[in-house]
Amino acid sequence: MTLLPGARLGAYEIVTAIGAGGMGEVFRARDTKLNRDVAIKVLPAALAQDTERVGRFRREAQILATLNHPNIAAIYGLEETAAAGPGQSAVVGLVMELVAGEDLAERLRRGAIPVEEAIGIAKQIAEALEEAHEHGIVHRDLKPANVRLTPEGKVKVLDFGLAKALEGDPSSSSASSQLSHSPTMSRHATEAGMILGTAAYMSPEQARGKSVDKRADIWSFGVVLYEMLTGQRLFAGETVSDTLAAVLRADPDWKALPEDTPAAINRLLHRCLTRDPKARLHDIADARLEIADALGNAGNEAKAAAPSAAAAVAPKWRRALPWAAGAIMGAGLLAMMMGLGFGRGFFVQSASELTPVTSTLLLPPGVTVAMHPSPARSGYLAVSRDGRQIAFVGRTEGGSQIFVRAVDAPVARPVAGTERGTFPAWSPDGRRIAFQQSGKLKQVPADGGVAQVIADMTGPRSAATWGPDDTLLFHDNYRGPLFRVSSGGGPVSEVLPALGEDQSWFSPVWLPDGRRFLVVRFAYSDDHAKDAGIYAGSIGSKDLTLVVPGRIVEVALSNDEIFYRKGGDLAAQSFDRRSLKVSGNPRVISGHASLIAAGGPTLVYFDPPKGLSLGHRIAWLSRSGALLSNTGNAAAFRDPRISPDGRSLAIARADENGLFGIWKYDIASNIDSRISGPPFTTPLWSRDGRSIMVEGAGGVRRFDAFAFGPPQVIRAPKNRFSLLDVSPDGREVLVASSPKVQLAAMPLDGSADPRPISDQVVEGSMHGAFSPDGKWIAVDAPEGGSRRLEVRPYPGPGSRIPVTAMGASYARWRGDGRELYFIAQVDGSQAMMAAAVTWNGGVPDFGAARMLFKVPKLQPGNFTFDVTPDGQRFVAVVADDADPSPLTMVIRTAVR
Repeated sequence: MTLLPGARLGAYEIVTAIGAGGMGEVFRARDTKLNRDVAIKVLPAALAQDTERVGRFRREAQILATLNHPNIAAIYGLEETAAAGPGQSAVVGLVMELVAGEDLAERLRRGAIPVEEAIGIAKQIAEALEEAHEHGIVHRDLKPANVRLTPEGKVKVLDFGLAKALEGDPSSSSASSQLSHSPTMSRHATEAGMILGTAAYMSPEQARGKSVDKRADIWSFGVVLYEMLTGQRLFAGETVSDTLAAVLRADPDWKALPEDTPAAINRLLHRCLTRDPKARLHDIADARLEIADALGNAGNEAKAAAPSAAAAVAPKWRRALPWAAGAIMGAGLLAMMMGLGFGRGFFVQSASELTPVTSTLLLPPGVTVAMHPSPARSGYLAVSRDGRQIAFVGRTEGGSQIFVRAVDAPVARPVAGTERGTFPAWSPDGRRIAFQQSGKLKQVPADGGVAQVIADMTGPRSAATWGPDDTLLFHDNYRGPLFRVSSGGGPVSEVLPALGEDQSWFSPVWLPDGRRFLVVRFAYSDDHAKDAGIYAGSIGSKDLTLVVPGRIVEVALSNDEIFYRKGGDLAAQSFDRRSLKVSGNPRVISGHASLIAAGGPTLVYFDPPKGLSLGHRIAWLSRSGALLSNTGNAAAFRDPRISPDGRSLAIARADENGLFGIWKYDIASNIDSRISGPPFTTPLWSRDGRSIMVEGAGGVRRFDAFAFGPPQVIRAPKNRFSLLDVSPDGREVLVASSPKVQLAAMPLDGSADPRPISDQVVEGSMHGAFSPDGKWIAVDAPEGGSRRLEVRPYPGPGSRIPVTAMGASYARWRGDGRELYFIAQVDGSQAMMAAAVTWNGGVPDFGAARMLFKVPKLQPGNFTFDVTPDGQRFVAVVADDADPSPLTMVIRTAVR
């Protein structure tokens, strides 16, 4: 449909027509909102009237819009208008980046391109194809007319995947439908005898009407590169049929290549232009490496350059999927998968095999995935046994809750009764969800309802897996034993004993027989790293079989594959469930994945963009909440503590394996220094500011705050605990001890284990702080589904004084004791509160709490904030601004 200058399509005003073809007309237009020029490709009227075709085009356009690469022309949007009246057609226009310059076809009309220039252009085309292929997008119509050369020498590849978006019904068996798999033809147009493109660049499998995968693009890439070097079209004929016949049978004239063509490029062309897809170059990344070698930049472009095609660098698994040619999928299946959200699709594998499809799962507005880079926080994601439902812990400004989404549903929904719940696990029938909440293991219908208690937990957190015999495996308190319990409750039995302070069981997974299971044994320190890995066990036996060695964080099973995170990589291996053995080399799916879960044919994982920080920021805030400054770079932080003189900050910071060590920052200069490596958290300053105490690796240790060196071991008690505060006289440390999570005190001379504070046992209390005079302790404890805040005399006995009627936690005193700060919920958001303190005869009297500022992005966990002695500045661990909201997760499923 031709649009006249001045016509409007949404916010775009047509300026002039700039091209036309079988895929539609292209117009230059003005974006009236952003004041920029764009290109709009308007679909042919026949296609715009086809509701099914437009729907498919819309879904494919959403996928294409996810591409973001300097060598790919960007897609800005999709505009649609209804028919203006009788005899008029609807208008569907794709809004794209307007690229200046000439296309490669125009350049080739002037003859061959010098070898070095041609290779440089080919390199940029390869980089564009590599980006698309990594997102599961096949171009299908790569030709000189779709490659634009800008005046600055930049290459822009146009029309990625549009041939697929415009093709006919793939379920049809008609001859015209088979032709639709050619990028140069579509069913409606071929019926009218219109040629939509140039058949000379299609692959042999396309010419035969077969399904295609990324190797079709590799063939076309070779054809374009040959033409740039020789100035001759490789396959030509008087008619389309003659051209297709040449594609299927004619051999390239290799003697036409310039004499100065590098051997690497000659070799590359032979591998690209092999008619058998199985013998053809399998990945465009290898072409990029060969080109870099020819340009003399192989050392900069890759870690190793291949001296021959046979010795080419092996690409990563996700760049060299072992699937065969792409299957033709029905429109209903495609609609189901694309209904997951703006996604990435792999349509690669023969029809007789499983076809993996990857798509992103978008979260509801205002919801992010609750996640933490520490290995101990794995298990915030679960997939039902049949692979059709996903459960995850979502976070909003009002707190956390478990959300559920079916893979074919448009949105995720919260599960009533799971507020503040974590660690979801699906029942075998997919109707119930087990989760941890307020120190208990519970279950709730997946549709929401009243949660039932399954078991009490000895620690504050737990992750579970629900087996086919209706029992659950769960590990407790990270470093505790692995337990088993019936979903209906009853006795809890130990399956595997606790490993000790610097080791943990986590990420248990039942095997289908209901007797055997997989579990990760993780080592927090190097002392036990040799024992770390994925183990297989069996109920009734303490014997274990090592399946995969190494410091692995999470494990998941999907059909006959085992997936695990190790050293930042998400890897996969074939797994025989009977022999409990893996086979083949690990295949890397992602180099920066986090949170994995699987069920049936479905794998779900969080896969952030490359270079995106998954950590947090150390933020300095004023009393009004204004950001004053940031300390350090984005990373995984927890437990910030300001030194007594207010000049330094101690904090736990995770390394690339998610293991926390202690770092010190000079607040004035922002210079950091490492105090200790892993595995240590919860730093506390001594009262003189000369040492830092930490918890981990078997007890309390003291490090010199001004020199890196071995620590002094203060105490290695039997039970695990968290450090809370040091008494003003420096003699005792306040802790939250396990297994019952209660407030306790321990002498810092190491003479005794932590002891419950006499007459003041507060089970479930996880935070506490000494008053400046050391005679009172501010504590929080569970009460009615929230946490109450009160002060108690120390060492007691005496009356308890409430601070506020609202639920509150994380108390901190001002240096002079005249103000108390804490976190509370205000209008559904976390807020920093302050209560004035008046002292009457040494007894505190608290004024009404007032809100200082809202802090919706505080990182959850112990000691999320601290305050300077004068109460004028707050330091908090906050979500990194680079972290996208909402986060997305990748769904990789396989369907027949």
